[in-house]
Amino acid sequence: MTQTENIKLTLIKMLDLIKLSDAKDWEGIIEPFSYELLDKPNETKREILSLYRGMGSLNDLTLHKDGYPLKKENEEFSFLKRQLFDLCLKDL
Repeated sequence: MTQTENIKLTLIKMLDLIKLSDAKDWEGIIEPFSYELLDKPNETKREILSLYRGMGSLNDLTLHKDGYPLKKENEEFSFLKRQLFDLCLKDL
């Protein structure tokens, strides 16, 4: 599997978890990257990396549903966030 395919798969897994939560606004932010990645991979990777900066960033996102944190989903989501960051940083 190529690096681009791994990034796309990671994004899709993250979207699946986001859809289980009340963080629907992040769905609209992350989903377009899975399509743009094939047309402009380096630019898309840089845009993804920019999500990790500042207050209210992807780093700060904790998945909740009806006011309760999703423990198992947050553990997987944290792993996927780190994986996505590492994949996007590689070869830039």
